[in-house]
Amino acid sequence: MDEEQEAPFERVPRARLGGGGDEEEGMRELLPVRQANGQWQRRKAPKQQPPPNDDGQGAAAAPAAAAAMSEIEAAAAEVETAAAKRTRIAKLSASILEAPHMHISLLDELHQLAKDPSASVQRMALLSSAAVLRDIVPAYRIRPLTDKELKMQVSKEVGLLREYERKLLAAYETCVGLLRKWLSSRLDAHRAAAVRGLCALLDKAYDFNGRDELIALLLPIANGTEPPLRADACATLERMYAADTHGEATLAAVKQTSALLKGGQAPPHSDVLATWLSLKLDAAAAGSDPSTKRAKKRKRDLDPVARELAAAAGERGDVARVQTQVLEHIFVAYARVVKRGAASPLLPIVLRGVAKFAHQVNVELLLDLFGNLRMLLNTEGALGTPAALQCVHALLQLLSGHGQALAVDTKDVHLRLYRLLRDRSLLWQPPLLATALDCVEHLCRRNRAALLAPRAASIVHRLLGLACVAPPAQAIALLCAVSRLHIACPRLATMLEPPEGGLPMHVAMLNGRHVGGGDGLEAALEDDDMDAPTAIHSTSWHLAALRRHYHPTVAELAGKLAGRQPFAPRFLNASPLALMHQYSEATGAFHPAPTPPKAHRLAPALATALANATPAPMLGAVPASRLDSVREAETEAAAAAGQPISVRFTM
Repeated sequence: MDEEQEAPFERVPRARLGGGGDEEEGMRELLPVRQANGQWQRRKAPKQQPPPNDDGQGAAAAPAAAAAMSEIEAAAAEVETAAAKRTRIAKLSASILEAPHMHISLLDELHQLAKDPSASVQRMALLSSAAVLRDIVPAYRIRPLTDKELKMQVSKEVGLLREYERKLLAAYETCVGLLRKWLSSRLDAHRAAAVRGLCALLDKAYDFNGRDELIALLLPIANGTEPPLRADACATLERMYAADTHGEATLAAVKQTSALLKGGQAPPHSDVLATWLSLKLDAAAAGSDPSTKRAKKRKRDLDPVARELAAAAGERGDVARVQTQVLEHIFVAYARVVKRGAASPLLPIVLRGVAKFAHQVNVELLLDLFGNLRMLLNTEGALGTPAALQCVHALLQLLSGHGQALAVDTKDVHLRLYRLLRDRSLLWQPPLLATALDCVEHLCRRNRAALLAPRAASIVHRLLGLACVAPPAQAIALLCAVSRLHIACPRLATMLEPPEGGLPMHVAMLNGRHVGGGDGLEAALEDDDMDAPTAIHSTSWHLAALRRHYHPTVAELAGKLAGRQPFAPRFLNASPLALMHQYSEATGAFHPAPTPPKAHRLAPALATALANATPAPMLGAVPASRLDSVREAETEAAAAAGQPISVRFTM
């Protein structure tokens, strides 16, 4: 008999241990239980009988249970398969990044996984592909080869590089095509993933092939109605503006954005135009081309190869040309918005942009824009306080650059600024107050010729009036602006002179006297005639109140201003908004923090006494009152009692 063949006695069922008979019918064996004496006890229980079912429902329940079990198994298999696919995606991405020239073909497998039935696997595969491409795309365009170049015999290294670039460009175009398709998907997760992938590609590939297509796909998202996606797209455009050194991608994006304002199309969202505020245009580079004969001859004699190399390296001449075109498109778009009037929701953003780039625009664009803004500002009731203040700021900035060559009377602009300084709502809006003080700074440094002494004195009174009712941070910024006005216009020193027969301003304040300018001063200053001599012939009586301000910095600056002492450079060189942030009490803290009082001279002795449980230290005789009669009575009482006069400091 073969050794591996089962013997007949082995096939006979064995009897149960401890039991000699057959299992009772209808009973089933349970697990044994160990008793207290250490022996095991067998247990039996009746078998569970299936409920009677005359309609055949019992027979149908078995397939249902089997189907449910199959669904559970299918779900478990699907989860296991999805996990395996995620692992595969991670391995493919790591392999490509490890050696792109060798494993560039693996991107095709990632794109195949992006068509998987599972939506989560699709998103992971496509976003992984976009992330890999973002890391391996070069910072130059891949030019298609001509027929002549294809026929040329090249080295092995050049051939491998051409093959790698061809596969890379094909995979890049496939990825962009899938992302474009997902933008119109019904699933919100797919649309969000598509925007995320496009943003990741534009962050790195703004100098690569397909740049205009990426911008064209992201601009409708930045102008869309979904706030999260719009915020991501606008943030990507701002990052591109900051990173683009050559300016070609910036010019393409500005052109496409400016085209949204043409014709009768719906105006773009304000967030799209707000991205232009992050542009960093060089004033020297954005100037006009050199017009001298020598410069033209030098540019004409430049070798064509050297000219292309200079353009590829982003030299000054090419950057100047591109940035000039960017400025032209921006201000043409701004002019379209300004001509639509105050009803346009884009006007506040446009005014901020005009104020930022006004010193770089040429005279041709400046004249038309200045006339439209001036007409808008002088229209009564057309603009609210924030928009009117932004308009004043933009007009003053327009006159700071090339606009200095224009002989323009700006009295109406100064008068509107003077009226706006009466509004106390500026005190609770630090950015708006900073804009107003920037307008005053413009009068101090860039347009001193148009700053008349009576006009400057009227503005000083308005600023000091606001400082009296302003929070400490805003009051400090206002006092610094007043100090700059005093430096720009020395004739304002007469406002710190005493009236006839009176004391100097700082001496009168130290003596606690109120220095005023007459009963009709306040009524005269409320008039809109800012060139009247009333203000300059009065005194800065507001400083008397500010000198007693509870904030030490406000009191210090008011005292220095009254005593004609210069402010510290940290006040004069800081911007108004920076000062308001530095001394703000919005968090509940006091800035600067108050100096804690010095410890009492008995504090160390008291601490030692408390630690050693000894009596507290004693001082000598200290009178309890400053009144002579009280002290005499206390002395007599103590002498009668025979006790020394002492004071115990338990602290």
